[in-house]
Amino acid sequence: ARVAFWVAIVALFLLGRPQEAWIGLGVKVLLFQPITMLAMNNLLGGTLIWWSLPLEAVFLLLDPAIYFSTLISKPRRWK
Repeated sequence: ARVAFWVAIVALFLLGRPQEAWIGLGVKVLLFQPITMLAMNNLLGGTLIWWSLPLEAVFLLLDPAIYFSTLISKPRRWK
């Protein structure tokens, strides 16, 4: 879902619909990000809470990498 969201935002910018893209970014930053930060606070996230938005870029790279790695080598159960 995260990758689909960011692809949609980039597509909106490229298709000449910046207003809709900014609305989507506003919803992400002003609605969903505070919910994520509150959840991290309840889990005693500490200073990691403030890194949640910058870490979004790292997760965007890791999500497809993990997905494609499961296609290359089948996951096995841990012992």
